[in-house]
Amino acid sequence: MINITRKISNRKEKCDMLRKIKSFIQNEKGQGMVEYAILAAILVVVLIVAIGFLSDAIEGTFNNVTDELEASQPGN
Repeated sequence: MINITRKISNRKEKCDMLRKIKSFIQNEKGQGMVEYAILAAILVVVLIVAIGFLSDAIEGTFNNVTDELEASQPGN
């Protein structure tokens, strides 16, 4: 009698577990948020690469402005 009860209990637990797994797989509530996170990560990588390529040009521009401002000071 105890073995039959255990078998029934194990079957019920397996069915409950399969239902939970199926529900978890079909749940799409968090999918949109993950997509936005991936897009944000890609955007950050693109910005870092762009800043890396443009850093010398930006530094040169600031140096030119600094030189022009120093040259325009009276007494130089």
